[in-house]
Parts: sequence; structure tokens; C-alpha cells
Amino acid sequence: MTVWVSGGAVTTTGFQPPNQGSSVAYWLRNLATPLGADGTTVYLSFLLQPDAGYGFYGGINFGNAFIGRSGNQAHYGLEGLANDLSLSNVPVVQGQTVLLVLEAQFQAGDDLLSLFVNPTPGQPQPATPSATKNDLDVGTVTGVVINNYGGYTTGEIQIGPTFASVTTASVMPVPEPAFGWVVGAALACLAGCRHRQPRTQT
Repeated sequence: MTVWVSGGAVTTTGFQPPNQGSSVAYWLRNLATPLGADGTTVYLSFLLQPDAGYGFYGGINFGNAFIGRSGNQAHYGLEGLANDLSLSNVPVVQGQTVLLVLEAQFQAGDDLLSLFVNPTPGQPQPATPSATKNDLDVGTVTGVVINNYGGYTTGEIQIGPTFASVTTASVMPVPEPAFGWVVGAALACLAGCRHRQPRTQT
């Protein structure tokens, strides 16, 4: 899970006045080996940039968890199946790229999720997360889904066993408006693309 291959960033269509030319974009990449066994910990990191016309939500589905901007919220955070939110204090700003790092500690019953927004690549894991969630069973994670409604650019997706493995400075640039795409070797194949209904506005 710590060997990476390069490619290009994924950009989804933004809103065009009067709210035309936009859609839900849903890309699934299957994992070669499912994640989520009790007693294990996995890290996921990616860059997310709200582009012109960014919409209702944008981010990544990881099992039953959603990481990014949820349902017209002003800040980045974590979301569960019932639109239950845990938000950071980092605002969503058009044109500003953020580095989002999820630590998922899989446990019997509900799991412990910790979100770090804009940690410094190459530095140790911060002592205090930007947001946490402990009331959600993520379930077995068989794939990672880019799930955007409106204009967003997503890149540098990485999965690994430690914080350092997904935030190494040599493969994870400091967030900036333009960036490439890096996908872990565990993301074995593009499984499909489909639309889904927008999240319920909260």
C-alpha cells in the first residue's frame, strides 16, 4: 500500500449559471485487498480543491464514511450514513487546495476516525485531530470513491499503514492550486462510474 503510480488529477464539472452544466460525479476504484478488520489501522490521504462553481459536496467515500465537504457545510469534516457530521474549523474556500488525512482505527462495533486537515508533509502526526468521529461502523472497505457534486479537483490519493506513509514529502506536495494524481498500488482497477442523488441539504 505504499508504492505509488503517477497520473493526472480528476476534475469534475462546476455549476454554470443558472445552475446548469453540473452533475454528480462518482468514480469507484476497487481495492486489491479489502480493509476494515478489527484491530487494524489504515490511513487515507488526498488533496481536494473546490473549483469555480463548486457545489453541494465534494470528497471521498471510504466505506460508510465520507471525508471532505458535506452538504453545503462551510468547513471540511467527516460524515456518516445518516448525514451526521463532525466538522473541522478549516473553511471551504474556492481555489484553495487542502490536504485531508484520515486515520481509521477499526474496532469491534463503531470505529474511531480522526481527520487531519493540512498537516505538514514529512512531519509527525499532529497530536490533536481537526475532527473525530466514534459513532460510525465504517464496515469492510472494498473500494475508494471520488464523490463530487459540482466543481472539484481531487488528487494524490494514498493509502498506507502509518501517517508517514501517506504524507511523505517526496510524494505528497504541499497543497497548492495545481497538482497531479497519485494512486496507491492497492487501488487495482477502475471498477465503474455511476451517478447518485445529491446529499440531503443540512
